This record gives sequence, C-alpha cells and structure tokens, in this order.
Amino acid sequence: MRLDTRSGLRLPPTPCNVLSDGSKTFFLSAGVSALAGYETVNGGKKLLFDGSTLRNKEGFLYGGAVTLQAETYLTDRLVLLFYGRERCLWGGSTERFHAQYGVGLKIMLD
Repeated sequence: MRLDTRSGLRLPPTPCNVLSDGSKTFFLSAGVSALAGYETVNGGKKLLFDGSTLRNKEGFLYGGAVTLQAETYLTDRLVLLFYGRERCLWGGSTERFHAQYGVGLKIMLD
C-alpha cells in the first residue's frame, strides 16, 4: 500500500495556460508539484502466503510531478478534460517514474 500526498507547490499557483483559443473554449495548461508520502509493502510482513520472502522495505517517498491538462467547453456548464501526469518518486521499492493519465467531465453548478 502506498500513501502519498501532493503538496500545494504549483508553479505558478494556478496552472499555467500554455495555449488557449481566441474564444476561450479550449485551454492547455501545465503545472509542477511536489510529492511526499510513506510506502508499506504487504502490511509490513516479509513472508507471503506462498512462502516467498519480500526484500522490499517500508519507507518515506519524495519527489515531484509534471502535469499537462487540456480542457474544452462543450456547453457553458460542461467541460471535457484530458490530463497526463508524470511522477518521479525516490525512496520507494518500485520504479522511480509513474505515468498517470485520465479523462474527466466537469459540471459547473451555479
């Protein structure tokens, strides 16, 4: 199990608008953030159910992330977004680089 948190360090504080169209219906933004957390493997138990032994250790994680996000307005209150994030973490037992990506829908209630 990995517990991590992303701190509020984003440069600039709001995502940087890299590109937008003249009508402001499409936005491409980028951000940078810091990460910190704690990793535990198999609840701290070294022995697995099949008798094999884990060599991974528990420990603190630290690193950063770079995010690229695209948003487009479908209507006045509905936004379709795509995002990608590359995280780099040190101190853990797995690879350093972790890619995340997703698709979302924002509904603005007013």
